[in-house]
Amino acid sequence: MVRDGRLSPVLVISTANVLDDGVDLEGIEVIGSTQPATDEPDTVAGARLQRVPVVARGAVESIVTMARVAQTARLAGRLLRARTGAVVVVGDDRAAGVEMGWLTAAARLGVPSLVVPYALSDPSADALVRRRSSRHQIDGHPLRRLVARRWPDQAYRCDGTDLLFYPAGLTLGLSLLHALPARPWVMGGGHSTRVAVLGERDRRDLLAWGAPAAKLIVTGQPSLDDLAAVPDGERIVCAVPQLAEHALVPWDQHEMLIDGLFGALAPWADRVDLSLHPKSDPVWYAERATRHGLTISRRPLRSLLGGAAIFIASWSSTVRWAAMLGVPTVIDDRAGLSLDVYGDLAGVTVVRSDKALERAVRALVEDDEARARQAAVLRSAASDLGTLDGKAAQRIVDVAADLVGDGRARDSAR
Repeated sequence: MVRDGRLSPVLVISTANVLDDGVDLEGIEVIGSTQPATDEPDTVAGARLQRVPVVARGAVESIVTMARVAQTARLAGRLLRARTGAVVVVGDDRAAGVEMGWLTAAARLGVPSLVVPYALSDPSADALVRRRSSRHQIDGHPLRRLVARRWPDQAYRCDGTDLLFYPAGLTLGLSLLHALPARPWVMGGGHSTRVAVLGERDRRDLLAWGAPAAKLIVTGQPSLDDLAAVPDGERIVCAVPQLAEHALVPWDQHEMLIDGLFGALAPWADRVDLSLHPKSDPVWYAERATRHGLTISRRPLRSLLGGAAIFIASWSSTVRWAAMLGVPTVIDDRAGLSLDVYGDLAGVTVVRSDKALERAVRALVEDDEARARQAAVLRSAASDLGTLDGKAAQRIVDVAADLVGDGRARDSAR
């Protein structure tokens, strides 16, 4: 189909829809994440995996993952061959599963692909999770050492421990499927053509972590197109940390940290909005919130941030959202992760003890002038983080059109 004198893109979106109702989609075909159906839900697959003996669980999980990648690639290939001008849109080019299958099929057929990440993680954060799993540790295991020698960019050293991004067996399997990302420790290291990033800061970070410069293009984040600040917001918004779910700390430590966080917020319970990650167990967190007179909000975080006077989170990409809105932020690092992502921003306070957390929250709540100063500093630096102009989704469409037209995303999309 021709649009404005050019072949218009067919957006094949393998993850949650990245577009909003304000995007001009006339003449553009959008294929949603349910086409094709590729496998049973992760929750069902996970429950079945728990019935496998522990000694065999890792190998079975790798086999299931490889089968999912292969099945998706096969079905995606059929769909892509039937369409001219397709652009595959995914949220990550390193996650072994459905998205990797789409990217593998696209690369095999010469179909361009675009990563629109919801969040970014630096290699050290990815390594912290993998360091807790013996399947990722290279030392003392002949097969893992062999894999690391064969594909050096699959390995990463974290605090003296050499790690593989994927378990050795899965690395070999993905290689056989021609699906293995060349540099999986950084977004853009997989089989993608372009990576859309929120702003110049994320672009610099990705370059420092080793992402190919030619892939990166600043578009803003489509999911934030409706994000806007409410004048004189008064809410205390907390993105409840998910440390145990991400295997960053044991569950008993996580429960202690959550109890301390909720306790620090309790004096202002009537102003607090607790926001859970979609994969968090609401019952588990609600029980602990109730002990401190707090409640879990059902609204999405981005809708809560508009009315926030203060934001509290752990090392999360959501810190960027608050900073762009000029919302003074406290990063809770009582777990001692010391990732320092966005911790260097003026207007962002990093705390590493219960007392420091209580002091930081109280100071922001009670000192209006200090809070206003921090907000002004954040707003002055917001353009480096990204632009909240409501046009990110349209830029994504424009980049896709360029990929279809001549394989190059034009500078105006930035």
